[in-house]
Amino acid sequence: MDETGTREADAHDEKRKRWEIHVTAAERAFITEAAHRAKLTIGAYVIALASKSQILVRSDWETGVDRLTEVSRLLGDLSRNLDAMPDALDRLEMTAQLLSIERQIERLAAPWLGGADDGC
Repeated sequence: MDETGTREADAHDEKRKRWEIHVTAAERAFITEAAHRAKLTIGAYVIALASKSQILVRSDWETGVDRLTEVSRLLGDLSRNLDAMPDALDRLEMTAQLLSIERQIERLAAPWLGGADDGC
């Protein structure tokens, strides 16, 4: 590290950006151990592994996206019908419920969307 606290490798490679992935504790331990055995950093190990392996397309991806698209359409229909509800409090409660459902769907969809939270 230099006097600014920057690691030498960081100073020479300004194009690299931090990138988070979500893994279980067991997956993290497995990847860490494999990188250690290969005498590589975790980042270097993942890059090396990815550049050597064939990417397999998940067979359920297209079906999942189609279903999520249909759910999104149905939620849109519901939200457009909110104006027809006579009671403002009922409209507010329904809006809150729809937003909650939308958040749950986004979490469930993360594996198919690459993790909008980049939840990968």
